[in-house]
Amino acid sequence: MTFVGSGKPTLQDGLGWMIRQVKAVTDIPVAVITNGSLLCLPEVREEVSAADAALPTLDAGADFFCHTVNRPRRAFTFGRLVDGLAKLPWTYAGKL
Repeated sequence: MTFVGSGKPTLQDGLGWMIRQVKAVTDIPVAVITNGSLLCLPEVREEVSAADAALPTLDAGADFFCHTVNRPRRAFTFGRLVDGLAKLPWTYAGKL
């Protein structure tokens, strides 16, 4: 079972709860595919930690290209993206 979409699954309030509900009724592994832009937030990393697999993407290697490809809010920076991606393995026990 995969949580993904044309939007951001990590923007969904209660993502962790939804993942746990799926896992309660099936043995199918649960994955979250995300562009990783919100993984800089501890509460988002906590929500994603309920999944068996997290598949963050890295679409570009600099602020200009990240803004061009992902069209995020202005507060977003490439540095915050990299920080979140780097911190995810500290608290996430699933497959990356």
